[in-house]
Amino acid sequence: MSNKNYFSYTVEKDDETGWSIVTLRYDNPADVYRNKIVKVCPDAGSNLFYWKIGEYEIINQPSSLKDLPGYNYGIPVLYPTPSLVESSRYIFMGEEIHQVKNGKKYELHGLVFDEPWNYEEPVIGETGITLKTSITFTKESKLFPAFPFENTLRLSFTLLKDRLRFDYEVDNIGGKPLPYGFGLHPYFKTFGERKDNLVQAEVEKAYKTIDLLPTGELYSVEGILEDIRNPTPLENLDLDHVYYGVTPETNVKAIFEKIHLQVLLKASEDFTHLVVYTPINEKFFCVENYTCPTDAHNLYAKGFKDIAHLLIVEPRRKMSGWVEYVPEWIDK
Repeated sequence: MSNKNYFSYTVEKDDETGWSIVTLRYDNPADVYRNKIVKVCPDAGSNLFYWKIGEYEIINQPSSLKDLPGYNYGIPVLYPTPSLVESSRYIFMGEEIHQVKNGKKYELHGLVFDEPWNYEEPVIGETGITLKTSITFTKESKLFPAFPFENTLRLSFTLLKDRLRFDYEVDNIGGKPLPYGFGLHPYFKTFGERKDNLVQAEVEKAYKTIDLLPTGELYSVEGILEDIRNPTPLENLDLDHVYYGVTPETNVKAIFEKIHLQVLLKASEDFTHLVVYTPINEKFFCVENYTCPTDAHNLYAKGFKDIAHLLIVEPRRKMSGWVEYVPEWIDK
């Protein structure tokens, strides 16, 4: 039997909201620990809100799908401004841009996490199954005043035998340069006590901040609380930090000792930043690949162009990247 026969999908409508739920599966009776199920709701921000590995659901999800649009569950998509934007405004090439959508200021995590996306029928290949989704900013779109750049954001979800892959592409279909950041915000469940869940990110620098906004300065994490270069239990860890200097070779992990599972986070070279969020009283934690830091557009405007790592797509050009989550059983 070829690998292709292990992959399948369904498209269903949620009874309460009427939204589409696309379910992708890998089922191999001879290797049940590797069986995987993911569910994506294109109508709620193209959010992959469910991921089951073997017998374990590892992503925090809402009790009702109507509560999914936003950035509190699943794996929200953050674009074009991951994390905070100071006062929901910035200046780019002399143009002052206010992130206001439907009369509401959007200061946190961009503009697309609560929007309906388009999607295509999933495609099954020899090595995986792929769902493609997209959202377009046009001059007629309600999104355009908040991000006045004509563009299409495309996102592909590919379920493979040994990993989950996200491919994004920003297609600048307009006539002026487009500045963006992109991020994914997975809400990993905790299993057992907090000490049974660990994070690791072999990154040496973090951002100095005031009220979570970066000052433009970096500091070394060596020997302080933010030093998570070795596996670090969540027990007394209360982070909301942006780390700098991530490369495709950087070792980044979420570790669930209670269920003998770890997830490696790998990304393309455009993902130079990592946010680690470990709220002390919650039953989740987040390890987030970003292409830029908090408030990147304003950092860029202030002259911190290198560490802002604001990605700029020229007219009629495209930029793309990828993130992979690779689960591995520990002692199994």
